[in-house]
Amino acid sequence: MQTYYYNLSGGINFSSTKTELGLDTKNIFWSDSENVEILQNRGIIRQKGNVKLLTLPSNEEILALQELKYGSKRRLVIITKVGSLYVYNSDIDKLTKLDKTINVSKKISFAKYLDGLLICSDANELLYLQNDEDLTVELNYKKVKSFDELVKNDHLKIKNILNIVNSEVCTFDDWNFLLKQTALTLPANTGEIENTIDGRIKTLSIDNSIYEFTNDFESFLFSTKKDKKYSVLGEMLFLPVFETEKEIKVIYSTNDFAKSADGELKKQMDESDDESVIPDTFVEPLLVYGTCMRMKANLEYPKFNYWLTMYNKALANMRSKLAVSADETPSIVILRGV
Repeated sequence: MQTYYYNLSGGINFSSTKTELGLDTKNIFWSDSENVEILQNRGIIRQKGNVKLLTLPSNEEILALQELKYGSKRRLVIITKVGSLYVYNSDIDKLTKLDKTINVSKKISFAKYLDGLLICSDANELLYLQNDEDLTVELNYKKVKSFDELVKNDHLKIKNILNIVNSEVCTFDDWNFLLKQTALTLPANTGEIENTIDGRIKTLSIDNSIYEFTNDFESFLFSTKKDKKYSVLGEMLFLPVFETEKEIKVIYSTNDFAKSADGELKKQMDESDDESVIPDTFVEPLLVYGTCMRMKANLEYPKFNYWLTMYNKALANMRSKLAVSADETPSIVILRGV
């Protein structure tokens, strides 16, 4: 009988002396386990057998168990001898069978990584289970032969995202740092020339007169007279016909959003010493925070809202500082409800 007081397996949270255990049964602290009970108001019956946690749907034999833990979230990962992969959430008593089948011919190992779990063996591709808010997500990662290859793949991914963010910022507004000037030649007695402008035309002038853009390119094709108008169709630029050769002055917003180390403009950043055309004061917060958001792309990520706030502040700051006139300065209107 005395062993009952000392063998406290089975969910007991509080261990005390025999006298205290038998003094008042209402003060005994114990878990809500199904395999313990009070013994004659004097103590505790030892563990009465194992408690059934769950039953697999097909009664498969279990090969491996591993806890998937991140913060307060806990899951139980189960691999059976036939290669089935289950994840059990005890908080909501839910068992999920993943589509992935594990090859169990080789030893299976587990490793905690970030907020999830890595499952690896010589017979399988690396499998990553992420422990997020509502469910467990499986991701298949490609095997790499060397660490250099892994670094290179991550570098390429970040470089691509940097160029995407850089392009988005540059096309967000009519930035004055993108404005360029060039000159074209319009031969005599012709109204069509190749459009070599790599960007959006802002201003086009001939003989110091400003010509306005029109979508009515058909009028130029059918030789209908258009005074001080021009149009664009594909790679062709349509203009009025003159008897003498004319010089066309064009101010345009370039599509070249990057520059090389020697200052040559280019479409995107390809080399390690390439830079964005965004002014130095604003480029770092815009590209860094924008790339971080793109890399995670998850609103539930703890730092996502911080990145978004800093990105928006940097963008608004650049619009304010680079405004050409007071009319273009961003403003906020606050309306008070009645």
